Amino acid sequence: MKDFEVRHVSRKGFAVYNASTNKRESGFYSGRALAACYCDTLNREKKEQAARSKRKCMCCGTPFLSEGIHNRLCRNCGHSGLGKDMIEPCTPQT
Repeated sequence: MKDFEVRHVSRKGFAVYNASTNKRESGFYSGRALAACYCDTLNREKKEQAARSKRKCMCCGTPFLSEGIHNRLCRNCGHSGLGKDMIEPCTPQT
């Protein structure tokens, strides 16, 4: 289920509403396509925000707010390059 949806408001046009609270989240648009574009942006941002969670750094073990499943190193280890030592280089088989 989508968190946001486009609704037609008589004489005013189209607007984006929060599906669970029925609160209008945008101004009014003259066309459905414009409102749908903004609606898609809000749904994508909501999904990305939900993917963020607290994880432990795979290098130092410190809890940090991850940006998603791909983000497993805290800012300190990621920027310092300490995490590079965890990955073994690929060696070709002969």
